[in-house]
Amino acid sequence: MELVTLLVILLSVCCSVLIYQKWRDISSKPLPPGPRGLGTFFNFVNAVSNFTLHVHADRWARQYGDIVSVALFGQNIVILNEGRLMKRFFCDDSLKMVTNDRPSSFASRFVFKDQCIGVSSLGKHHTRMRKLFHSSLKLYGDGVQCFEDTIIEELRRVVLQINSNAEVPLDEIISNFLLNAIHILLTDERPNDGDSTLRQMKEYNSAVNRLFGLEVDQPLTIMPFLRYLPGPLKTKCDNVKSCIEALYASIYENMKAQYIPGEPRGLIQAALETQHNMSDKSKMADDHIRFIMLEIISAGYLTTRGTLLGLFLALMEQPDLQDTLYEHIKASVGDRKVNVVDRGSIPYVDAMVLEVLRYLTHGPVSLPHRTNKDMEIDSYRIPKDSIILANFWSMAHDEKVWDSPWVFRPERFLDDQGHLLPPDHPVRQRFLPFGVGKRQCPGEVFAKTRMFLLITTLCQHFKFLPPEGGMTSSSDVRTWSPGLILQPEKVLCKVELRDTRPLLQ
Repeated sequence: MELVTLLVILLSVCCSVLIYQKWRDISSKPLPPGPRGLGTFFNFVNAVSNFTLHVHADRWARQYGDIVSVALFGQNIVILNEGRLMKRFFCDDSLKMVTNDRPSSFASRFVFKDQCIGVSSLGKHHTRMRKLFHSSLKLYGDGVQCFEDTIIEELRRVVLQINSNAEVPLDEIISNFLLNAIHILLTDERPNDGDSTLRQMKEYNSAVNRLFGLEVDQPLTIMPFLRYLPGPLKTKCDNVKSCIEALYASIYENMKAQYIPGEPRGLIQAALETQHNMSDKSKMADDHIRFIMLEIISAGYLTTRGTLLGLFLALMEQPDLQDTLYEHIKASVGDRKVNVVDRGSIPYVDAMVLEVLRYLTHGPVSLPHRTNKDMEIDSYRIPKDSIILANFWSMAHDEKVWDSPWVFRPERFLDDQGHLLPPDHPVRQRFLPFGVGKRQCPGEVFAKTRMFLLITTLCQHFKFLPPEGGMTSSSDVRTWSPGLILQPEKVLCKVELRDTRPLLQ
């Protein structure tokens, strides 16, 4: 017995020594390089307030390298400026369970109760929510192709609307198309003309993006009582709450009231069907389905809107690219309407989408990650509860990585035979606009499918030209209004009919 006790004591001492040595090794390693001092604090606050964090982060990347740390009042912020480093941080087996949590914030609690896919911490709930999203899509049909006919009909409306305008308000037309597509995905039906639902979806997006801006979210996270004090912060919170309640009433409650077990329509009822078939319904509350609905409306609108408007602005500025795209469409599709299955035969469209995502980078900084324990990488230490940001802006516009990064050139993503470079190609790995690993956007396929159908269909029918008086906006995102998601001002254009126009025949 004494021998056993002695062995336990010796083992405990050895473990303590090893833990101490590990702690000493980690604590003795330096933080990644970065700016220090009071001036950095004021620069950071100014950058957050003016939505120019990506500009400052790009400057720090040029000065300090691929990984930068900034310490603000005891909070360590790590900024990743290179794609392969980002993939190591978030995908390596030794790191991914440490680096993929989310920091809790007022906005994520207020809107989603920290429960949706994008903001919830890793664990069983996060895994369950991702499975719910993907299983609902599959139950609703074979991925996104299930609503292809409805989307094609929506595109026919868009084509007719464009054809009937001398000067085309492209920003309004694309906005309505995207919101209608989201509504169709959620409900399997198009909102009636004049329905208030599209307006509610726009107002919700605008209100939520203001709330998630760091200049609003951070004061409320630190001092949540400000939500109840009269002033601009309370007003923003009240606006978000009223927008959410309106969407719950007009979309969710309506679809739940119409739900018939065994006959689901749209993603919401598909999720209700999954809930209905579960033996333990506590694992999927109604709130979980509501949060997925809100997340789809949030993630599926502004980012895709900015991508599409930026692409058409670039095509107006470079008509030769527009002609090349038309020739690819004509050669593969001819005079019939475009289908989802055509995507594989027109790689030039996918190359254009990848290039416009790189060229614009209108979501210049990622959502924050949080380290859930101390870690080390490349001789640097990253303390527990550090905030990690991926600097997409620098990844996409680094002159050492991209030749002429401020030139829109889709051929970057094609090989010598005109085929799309595979996802694991070094060029594709330099920029990962949909994220990687456990935080990769679950709606990537849905987003790319909508963009393919819209771009291909519109360019099959029309040539897009600057309006009388010249371009109303530039494709150069550096000229766009600052914001959490960068967006161009009003986009007007003229059109000329092409020879191939199946939806007008």
